[in-house]
Amino acid sequence: MFAYLEQSAGVLDDAGDDELLRSELARHAAATTLAAFATTSRVARHRPAQSAPAPATVRRALDFIAENAHRPITVDDVAAAVHISTRGLQYAFRRALDTTPAESLRQARLDGAHRDLRSGVPSSVAAVARRWGFSHPSRFAAAYRGAYGVLPSVTAAQHRR
Repeated sequence: MFAYLEQSAGVLDDAGDDELLRSELARHAAATTLAAFATTSRVARHRPAQSAPAPATVRRALDFIAENAHRPITVDDVAAAVHISTRGLQYAFRRALDTTPAESLRQARLDGAHRDLRSGVPSSVAAVARRWGFSHPSRFAAAYRGAYGVLPSVTAAQHRR
């Protein structure tokens, strides 16, 4: 993890005052450190996905994520915005959408990067990735391809003016 963070220091130097990227790297460092220790929180609890419309809390959380994905928000911030505990929000997302708030936030950021690449504004794929909190262009490209079926460079090339 420390080698990864040292390697990412170069990305941070290029990022300047990119608060979103800095906070994502800090969260990644904390998550990696916590994952190194055994814990009982990894026990998966399977529940069938809810078939009714998502509860109001989940809908408000999705709205908050959509409106603030460009900012360095965390799942804790989303939970506070909808007045629920972080764990309660995670349970609500799992039950209603069979996903997590973190996955929804990541997808919202991918959607933002996708919009930027389709806008035709001249910018490198790496710059767009950094703007949306993705520190490694190769990981961003893999996530982008998984979500949209093409590489981000292809999207950017198709929409350049």
